[in-house]
Amino acid sequence: MLYFLNKKCPLKGKTMDKKHILVLDDEPELTNFLSDCLDSYEVKQCTKTDEAIDELKNSPEKYFGCIIDNDIDEVGGGVRFAKTIKSLKIVTTIVMFTGKPLQKEEEAVIRNTVDRLEKKPVSVKTIRTIFP
Repeated sequence: MLYFLNKKCPLKGKTMDKKHILVLDDEPELTNFLSDCLDSYEVKQCTKTDEAIDELKNSPEKYFGCIIDNDIDEVGGGVRFAKTIKSLKIVTTIVMFTGKPLQKEEEAVIRNTVDRLEKKPVSVKTIRTIFP
């Protein structure tokens, strides 16, 4: 039992809610890695854009941020997903990872859509700097 100035602590048994981050990548190894790196957050791992959009629509207020793979194997990829989040006015920090070289025009579109663009491989330090 916790005591606070010789009284029972009113927070005993209650937990502080962690901030939530949604990770969208079609490689489960990467979503698991990111989840491990973001251990101070509650991480929802998604491998399909439709699954991630449904999750955000159902609980938009719960998500502090999204990490998206630009190269997800679906039509429009990560850019389409990021634009959908923006159009739904879901307030969240959007970070996109890309493993391929980008044309200047493509990079400009991505940078205007997301809050941060990082090239793979991304270090644990970088991930923890973005989401401390």
